[in-house]
Amino acid sequence: MNKDTEATFVRRKFTITEELDAELERMADNNYQGNVSLCLRQAVTDHRETLRGNGEVTLRRLMESVAHIEDQASELTQSVDTLVEQVDPTHTARPEATVANVTGEPPVVAGGDQIVAALEETDTPLRVADIIERVEMQPVDVRYLLGYLVDHAHVFSTQEDPARYYLATSGLNSTDRDELGGPSG
Repeated sequence: MNKDTEATFVRRKFTITEELDAELERMADNNYQGNVSLCLRQAVTDHRETLRGNGEVTLRRLMESVAHIEDQASELTQSVDTLVEQVDPTHTARPEATVANVTGEPPVVAGGDQIVAALEETDTPLRVADIIERVEMQPVDVRYLLGYLVDHAHVFSTQEDPARYYLATSGLNSTDRDELGGPSG
């Protein structure tokens, strides 16, 4: 329809499901002051633009919304970091993980060596609480590093509740690993 011409309205009869009819009425009530015809006309216009690929306006709005959300998330992260520094000035940011070492040597991640050392000192898998007691790190950092170590197959976890952790290079045989829920060798 051209914007310069006056619209000619045509009366139509059609059928829709009760569910769609209820949704149409809800949409009309919420967005078009209860005008179902106007709601349908707008829906057809929007759908026509979608089929023609003319949904650039909607896409641009979505992209702007995503950018706005990203900005908010960044600001929130900065606020949390600032608050953590104010509460505990000795707290350092979470260590950044580096490339996993596939040669079987200890993992290359800041703080990971402390967890590996704690696991090497025991013959049995340890709970997170046990590991926290043995290392000089914040609990959140221990959990983060355990996740990294598990993701990179340096450490395995059991299926118990709570989970227990053990080194991938520990002397557990395949039967022990099966019982603990780890990968079999």
